[in-house]
Amino acid sequence: MGVDFDWKPTFRFLRDDLTTGSLGYSNLTEDIVPQIGDIIFYQESYYEITSVNDAQYYVGKNPDYPNNPNPLETDLAEFGYNVSIICNTIYIPADKVGLSKERT
Repeated sequence: MGVDFDWKPTFRFLRDDLTTGSLGYSNLTEDIVPQIGDIIFYQESYYEITSVNDAQYYVGKNPDYPNNPNPLETDLAEFGYNVSIICNTIYIPADKVGLSKERT
């Protein structure tokens, strides 16, 4: 028995907020990249990431794809920005993943 949630929250992160420089931690050497199977702790509950959409492009332009050669726009490679990462999740009981909140 226990609590059964049907709520499947979606978490959205700005890509710039997941970089090591913006987090303020000097011991981090890599950017944070949410992946399927990762656990998010939110409002005293745990949520497992089931899908990740990291193709949120500003004005629809992928910065990693230069779109060259383009005879109409020669500077198109300079534009584009990958804005955010969207994570779909499901509720997961803490005892199923062996997590417990410790006193601080």
